[in-house]
Amino acid sequence: MELRSAPDRRVVSNVWYGEPLGAELFDRPSGGYVSAVVSAVRLLSAAGRNGVVVTSEGAARPIGIIALALAYAVRRRRGLVILEFLPGLKTGRAGSAVRFFYRRLLRRACLSIQVMTSWERALYIEEYDLDPASVTHVPFYFYDDSSHRQLTPDSARTGVFASGRSSCDWDLLIAAARGRSWNLTIVCSAEDHDDVVKSAAGTDIVIRTEISEDEHADLLAAARVYVITLEDRPVSAGHVRIMGAATFETPVVVTDVRGLDGYKHLAAEVVPAGDVEQLRSAVERLLNDPDSRERERARVRAIARSNTRTDYLASIERLLNPGEASSLAQQSSNTARA
Repeated sequence: MELRSAPDRRVVSNVWYGEPLGAELFDRPSGGYVSAVVSAVRLLSAAGRNGVVVTSEGAARPIGIIALALAYAVRRRRGLVILEFLPGLKTGRAGSAVRFFYRRLLRRACLSIQVMTSWERALYIEEYDLDPASVTHVPFYFYDDSSHRQLTPDSARTGVFASGRSSCDWDLLIAAARGRSWNLTIVCSAEDHDDVVKSAAGTDIVIRTEISEDEHADLLAAARVYVITLEDRPVSAGHVRIMGAATFETPVVVTDVRGLDGYKHLAAEVVPAGDVEQLRSAVERLLNDPDSRERERARVRAIARSNTRTDYLASIERLLNPGEASSLAQQSSNTARA
């Protein structure tokens, strides 16, 4: 990856993509609204009048995206690149305000916007009045070819693992696991922790929260089965989780929700959202059949290694170059219509 900030166009970022793209890196905001606006001002100052800011809504916060977009709109130039754009449909008073500003500013400010599933492209273009030429579907990678972790043999694996921060249906998973000998460990967000503990009362399920990336990788690599239970919301979710499982060759059970469109073929079992019995049966089929797990590893390995982290970052790099970004967006549009 050789994109580097030229003298007349600096690239600055506060997301992990910044490092492989050769951008100047800045910390994410750590506080509330004021922190997010201050962070946006720092990015704009570092980028200068002709620079490019690479960020995400999750990193910059909606108020930070609005501040960045306002500055570029006032300058009458597009220099904002928003990656992993998955705002969903904004609701409530604050959501309505964000939608108002997104509709008036993003079209004028964004050089490129990446969405994670094909159906979100049309949804967000309409919902936020985006320029179709700037919105591109670039699916997340399926296999991390930068990982040097040795794979754990099936004979050394045990139990079931589940994790996630967004759109998680923990009640469904806990109901499916209740009374079963799964040796289940759940890693949830701090925000969900108390509710998950309450839901799992009376079981032997281990609940953890806010662990490091290395600890998460250890748990994922050591599990016989990984479970991703999602609520069916109008936003993509689970793509990072299913990529990690494919990379560590841990068979996955997922719920059949729109947010995982384009990624569900990486799962060993896909079950209806909200169906406790089918979820339980799918997990136990994999837990009790090592031959099945091995077949799934081979199948997913062949699929996943055709879409690597290196390939993905090459596509992201193109989003920083207007001509190539427009070409990618047109390909996205043609694919969505096909």
